[in-house]
Amino acid sequence: MPEQGLDSIMQGMPEQGISGKSFTTMKNLRLLKISNVRFSDDHLEYLSNELRLLKWRGYPLKTLPSSFQPKNLFKLDMCYSHVEFLWDDKKHLEKLKTIKLSYSCNLIATPDFTNIPNLERLELKGCTKLCRIHPSIGSLKRLTIFRLNNCNLSEGIIPNDLGSLISLEELDLSGNNFVSVPESISELPKLSRLCLNGCHRLRWLPKIPPDIHFLLAEDCTSLETISSAKKKSTSSRNMLYFLNCCKLTENQGTKDNLAVTLLKQRLQDLSHHSYQFDICLPGTKIPEWFSHCNNIGSSVGIGLRDNWLNDDFIGFAVCIVFDHNWGYGRRIECSIWSQASRTDFSFRIPTFTTAKSDHLWLGNLSREILKELLVDKCVHAHFEIYGGSDMFPHYSVKREPGKWSRLWRVKEVSYVLTENKGTEAIEAIILNMPEQELDSIMHGMPEQGISGKSFITMKNLRLLKISNVRFSDDHLEYLSNELWLLKWRGYPLKTLPSSFQPKNLFKLDMCYSHVEFLWGDKKHLEKLKTIKLSYSCNLIETPDFTNIPNLERLELKRCTKLRRIHPSIGSLKRLTIFRLNNCNLSEGIIPNDLGSLISLEELDLSGNNFVSLPESISELPKLSHLCLNGCRRLRWLPKLPPNINILLAEDCSSLGKISSAKKQSTSSRSTLDFITCCNLTKNQGTKDHLAVTLLKQRLQDLSHNSNRFDICLSGNRIPKWFSHCNFRSSIGIELRDNWLNDDFMGFAVCAVFDDNWDYKRIECSIWSQASSTDFHFPIPTFTTAKSSHLWIAYLSREILKELPVDKCVHAHFGISVNSFMFQNRSVKRSLHSSRRSWLVEFPTLEPAVELLYGIRLAEFLAVEPMARLADFLAMEIIYGARLAEFSVIEPALDLLPTLEPLK
Repeated sequence: MPEQGLDSIMQGMPEQGISGKSFTTMKNLRLLKISNVRFSDDHLEYLSNELRLLKWRGYPLKTLPSSFQPKNLFKLDMCYSHVEFLWDDKKHLEKLKTIKLSYSCNLIATPDFTNIPNLERLELKGCTKLCRIHPSIGSLKRLTIFRLNNCNLSEGIIPNDLGSLISLEELDLSGNNFVSVPESISELPKLSRLCLNGCHRLRWLPKIPPDIHFLLAEDCTSLETISSAKKKSTSSRNMLYFLNCCKLTENQGTKDNLAVTLLKQRLQDLSHHSYQFDICLPGTKIPEWFSHCNNIGSSVGIGLRDNWLNDDFIGFAVCIVFDHNWGYGRRIECSIWSQASRTDFSFRIPTFTTAKSDHLWLGNLSREILKELLVDKCVHAHFEIYGGSDMFPHYSVKREPGKWSRLWRVKEVSYVLTENKGTEAIEAIILNMPEQELDSIMHGMPEQGISGKSFITMKNLRLLKISNVRFSDDHLEYLSNELWLLKWRGYPLKTLPSSFQPKNLFKLDMCYSHVEFLWGDKKHLEKLKTIKLSYSCNLIETPDFTNIPNLERLELKRCTKLRRIHPSIGSLKRLTIFRLNNCNLSEGIIPNDLGSLISLEELDLSGNNFVSLPESISELPKLSHLCLNGCRRLRWLPKLPPNINILLAEDCSSLGKISSAKKQSTSSRSTLDFITCCNLTKNQGTKDHLAVTLLKQRLQDLSHNSNRFDICLSGNRIPKWFSHCNFRSSIGIELRDNWLNDDFMGFAVCAVFDDNWDYKRIECSIWSQASSTDFHFPIPTFTTAKSSHLWIAYLSREILKELPVDKCVHAHFGISVNSFMFQNRSVKRSLHSSRRSWLVEFPTLEPAVELLYGIRLAEFLAVEPMARLADFLAMEIIYGARLAEFSVIEPALDLLPTLEPLK
């Protein structure tokens, strides 16, 4: 239950509180989760030594009982407590892995950690009176997370031997008052995240550990010095943020810009090509190391030498100066091209909303990012910052917009299109902003619209992204055949120009268009990978796909007048995503040779009116996601493909039959959803419950240890196959010796739920006298259920593989409602739920043990065999051969001078 709700309930107890003897008789208490309980006598006499989990938020006393020796305790959570110290003496707590005492404002000292060798997580956030950390902290060799933020720690309180925490991965010291950090921090071999935000008195940072990923030091206003790294960097990613650390750049980096100094250190140590970095610190000056700069705008272009993507190439470095009004959602758009090909991609720029002055950001693109993009023969590169509605406010207008190579500002685009001022110089028209804002702007053009001749002079236009442009004469005479990307939302005409032959086109996005057909004749579009025509309500038929062999994505969602899918659809051997949902397709429109789409992974046919699916669908070897939701006339499902992961058939109210799978299942995760398919359970499954029949098929075909699959369908009768049942929302079982052997396959869980089903999950505990393991997994949310439904899940041994459960002898499974178990209580039984849950495994020779064992599977199944972005932008190409010098690139390695400067 949410903390607020629990607090309200606990505060509803009598004002005098509970007695300190309340827990005296609870000798076997193993799990305690309560909040803000008051004691009548300010004393707690006893707590069970059998406790495995203790979560007591707002614990009201100064310490725990002296008799408390919970040798099996693995988690202690007493945040917001009133403790001054946990206990006086040493405790032998070898199984304790987590201690959380955050916001315990009276805590003075941590406990002695000597005999808590397996502690992995220690959280002391907001313990503002903490003045002593026990010296034994260095003995915690398995500690991975240590949070000491906002504790007002002064100089000397943090132990000097932090370097002994050899497993530490995350250390949060933010919001404290120390002047320096122990030098031993540089010895932490696994430390990947160090947070020092708001340490206003911190003056000096020791050498950074070799594996650091994130160093956050915002608002360290006294920070003056950073030591160089001690060892060779082993991290493939560095984020070093020094926002508002003004003294740092005043005192360091005069010989060479500090950002570049940090970058050099990391690159010089580079042992691989996948390195990525983000460095941010105060400053307004682009380092001289960057030889390709644009000081008046937010874009830069370069020419690339022959064979630039060689073994010495490490990547691109990008530098930006931004002001303190830097906003959200900025990204770098990258284009790399030659005459023969083009590649576009982007990467995000971090959001620095707390900057109080101008700052410098350095980032990079490693060769690994480019390796798979087929850009080795490209000779041009363009980098541009995007975000907000006004792209480049610092741009200086020196020439007629029609003579620019790229148009991105609304004013210039409107001028060129309405006044017919386009020229062959224009290569790109891009209005990259939210669709609503873009539509509003485009509708602001003159009412008569633009001329159909607007694009005639733009012979070299390669990229066009606009929306809802009107034509004055309902005619478009010409579109450039050099187009690589065409994104025209709300295209107003019935078809594209007959002269349009864009041999280099790789993406066509004309959603919400008025097209009836794209083109009349065949087009040779070998590079086209994506066609999006969704919400084109006038589309009657698809184009001929014969000469579009590399198409990977075809989206026709809500094309409600679509009446013909060209028979050549079967020739698309590389198509992976095909979306035909909500098109009102009747029987016979879907081609019978769907099975020819050998690369198809996702097929969405939901919301249509057909009665059956082509049987060839079972031949699709890679189909993993099939959606049929809302196909209310669908009566029959053919055999499912072997690799299916998700089958969604909610509200298929006429569905009466499902064929068995044709081939052995190869999927490691499956979800079969038949919510509100009432005819299905009426017509099928009388001999054996349909849910179990489906489960048997999946298990019988199992050629590997599948992780999990879910089945959901109408019904309220638990299959007889489940022999361990409980008319509550939880169940416990005993496990036999050596239960986790090679024959063990996993657990099966079944639940009946009503139409008011809310988010829930299964909480699992498996334990013995010596150890305990807890985990959980979600139950799908079935919001469209209109009656009672049955859910079955299979949990494979793979889930338990890495958990120390082989010697456990007890298991408990329970339905958790909004993180609080057994929310629905009846008057007669304190933990009774109106919902029912069952745990089952395949029957074995020992009925008390219900686990899925392969040796019994064959026998059992034999019965039924079934904006304001940047002031400056700079970039650099990094070559390993040049790292030692870090000087400006010499002419032999320099950029080609033939590329026209970007406007």
